[in-house]
Amino acid sequence: FHGVKEMESDLSSRIGHLLAPDALVNKTLMVVGLGSLGFPAVQHLAMSGVQRWILVDFDTFEASNLVKHPGMRKELGRMKIEISKDWILDRIPDAQVTCLPINITTVDGKKTFKQALEDCDAVMVTTDNKNSRLVAN
Repeated sequence: FHGVKEMESDLSSRIGHLLAPDALVNKTLMVVGLGSLGFPAVQHLAMSGVQRWILVDFDTFEASNLVKHPGMRKELGRMKIEISKDWILDRIPDAQVTCLPINITTVDGKKTFKQALEDCDAVMVTTDNKNSRLVAN
């Protein structure tokens, strides 16, 4: 397997910062959309060391979400951002979590979203709505 070590070394040098928990220290991640993709991503990233969050979603957890969202039945009717915040704080009690219950496709939502962007280092857009993805991009 000539060259395998060199390939592994090259790959790790290019993405090492993504795999190193220290790279996440003092970084703020905004997550737009806390549904069946966003909430599991938040769970994994919290377990990887992300401690500063801005969560953006205006949706509530409904019975129709039970087939794909990891939320529990006792959380039906709650805001998805609040469920996510509680989960993060359960795992990382000293985490900083800001919740923005906004629709980023409205005039006011766009304004609040734009202001919040100034306070984050990265944005992850996990919505199932094309218009909200276009606004976020």
